[in-house]
Amino acid sequence: MQEYQCDIVMSDPDKPITEGMRTLEHSDILRKKESEEKQLETNEQDAEQETEVTKVKHVPHRNTYAVCKEAGLDGLAKKFGLTAEQFGENLQDNYQRHEVDQYPIEPNDVASDFAFKTPEDCLKAAKFLVATQISREPAVRKCIRQTYFERAKLTVRPTKKGIKEIDENHPCFSFKYLKFKPVMDLRGDQFLKLYMAERDGFLITDIAIDKPNGNDGRPRYIDEIKICMSVMNLERMSKNGMY
Repeated sequence: MQEYQCDIVMSDPDKPITEGMRTLEHSDILRKKESEEKQLETNEQDAEQETEVTKVKHVPHRNTYAVCKEAGLDGLAKKFGLTAEQFGENLQDNYQRHEVDQYPIEPNDVASDFAFKTPEDCLKAAKFLVATQISREPAVRKCIRQTYFERAKLTVRPTKKGIKEIDENHPCFSFKYLKFKPVMDLRGDQFLKLYMAERDGFLITDIAIDKPNGNDGRPRYIDEIKICMSVMNLERMSKNGMY
């Protein structure tokens, strides 16, 4: 910068210095250098902080399932009598294709071999492990999804706003009151119209796979699933605090 000012002045030495132009002094150079060093230090500190944040974000999360596996509960989970894959096949075939293996030792006695405060805590953790494995089993997820599509029922009722706004000219007028209508019976863009009416605050919709309290004369789906496991084994486990 000093060389630049020098070139301008020396190009016409007799010409007076432009108004508003101040020649740089050595102290100006020192202040600028000090400012640049401080800015560089600040940038380095910011970069270090960003690096630490990135490290924190990438720290593996030890979830409950991983903790249960590390505790060796896989062995106890296998003693429940059915693997998640076998349970899924029973569910798909809708009958007990795989029998439940009856383990000869009582659950509490087996659980006492693991490093937990009480056998009950151990069994609770094992139940969580088994439930997680079942919930992740592709065959189980596919079967429940298909059943939900086939058996889901829709209930619709209007809000106070909907009672006023939905008249005979509204696209949802013919189905602003629905009770346990099978979702499979919806046609065309009916569901889209219901969705838009609910979004606008005109309707409240509810989709369920079973009627409340199972009062439609058929067993609840959860009860049908339980049939896929041995009733005797369920009763046996319930007496020992596993269900």
